[in-house]
Amino acid sequence: MSKKPLVGPMQKRTWKDKKRKAVAICYVFKNGKRTQKTLGHWGTQEAQGAYARIIAESQSEFADIDNYSDVTVAMLCSAFCKDAQQRADNERLKFATKDLNHYKTAIRQLIRLYGDTPVTKFNASCFRAFRQHLVNIAPTTEKKICGVYANNERNIKKGVAGKPKYIYTKKPWTENYVKTLTRYVKIIFSWGVGHDLVPPAVSDRFKHVETLQSDLDVKQPRLDVSDDIIKKTLPWLTPTVRDMVIIQRQNALRPNEVCNLRVGDIDKSGEFWTVTKMTKTKVPMIIKFCQSDREIIARRIKNKGADEFVFTPIEAVQEQWAEKANTRQTKVQPCQQARAERVKDTKLNRYKPCYDVNSYRRAIEYAIKKARKNGVNIPHWTPYQLRHTAVTVTSYEHGREAASMLAGHTNTTTTLIYEHKIERVKEDLARERQAYWTEDME
Repeated sequence: MSKKPLVGPMQKRTWKDKKRKAVAICYVFKNGKRTQKTLGHWGTQEAQGAYARIIAESQSEFADIDNYSDVTVAMLCSAFCKDAQQRADNERLKFATKDLNHYKTAIRQLIRLYGDTPVTKFNASCFRAFRQHLVNIAPTTEKKICGVYANNERNIKKGVAGKPKYIYTKKPWTENYVKTLTRYVKIIFSWGVGHDLVPPAVSDRFKHVETLQSDLDVKQPRLDVSDDIIKKTLPWLTPTVRDMVIIQRQNALRPNEVCNLRVGDIDKSGEFWTVTKMTKTKVPMIIKFCQSDREIIARRIKNKGADEFVFTPIEAVQEQWAEKANTRQTKVQPCQQARAERVKDTKLNRYKPCYDVNSYRRAIEYAIKKARKNGVNIPHWTPYQLRHTAVTVTSYEHGREAASMLAGHTNTTTTLIYEHKIERVKEDLARERQAYWTEDME
């Protein structure tokens, strides 16, 4: 692949023959050679447009590719990843960081197999082999950060102190996730067609590949969780997580929205405390907290600044320590008290300033396991199901339009994904039929 050409300024060229009009020219420097480009008559819009076109082509990193075989799959993925990172950093462009991480997962596995392969030779057979690689081998090669090596003498000697710890995933990916990664590969090649990196015929090859048929588990659709199960779980949760569950269930929030709720986001001027959030579609969503929600939030934001989070893991840990201290049966020795005070700040510094989606989910899973150990059988559920429950109950009692407004959906079609009121309607109809026939029998 040749280097990016350099374009000189536009110049005026005249002729000895005065009858001939002056023309506009510029010099293009490429690979140590100078080439003259004739743009048209001097001072015309045609010349200005031709010069602007040459400048635009020179600024494109791959605009001067004459042979597609010079572009490898690794080069294509590198260019796409660079462009995707710029779009993710720009708030105006709708490109989520979560999607970027999935793209990087697909790119890592694609480069592992076909990094040196020219894009022109990446055919349908290569696409099927890559998809089978995602099914069989790829999950065992992926790793994620699970912590940081402690700063002690042993790790300092090894040279790993302060460096992240990695753990390899051994659980196979679901069929839906494999289909998502292969769809991202198609998007990468389609992006390459639009940036003159891939010939259109290569991208069209994948359209005729049959869908994945494997023994992988298909991810089941997310359903709602009944309020009875939620109430049964609340006593086993820490007070902080318990308040988070109540706030999320009452207002149909997403897990990340309740985790990232800050004190400064709450407007306390009106009758109902209000929070204005931007949805995924960049549409403002207004949340109104009722009186019970206000009492919970007022208790949590006491003595906190505007930039601090309403719910923090540090508060949950301190509540657990207080509970253990109250239930302690033996007397605390002075040396134990002094040692606890010394390491208190060190232990609290390990925790993040707010919950994330995974830590929030693990806190609920831990409470369910704790309840089962004590003989209380609670079905497994996750924080994502609370939003489904809120939308389902609201749609059942007040209609789909009200549920759509509560969830912040711009289209009621989206509300159908969260709405699971068929069983509730059937139960009401069964009660009506039972009452009707019972009255006739009497």
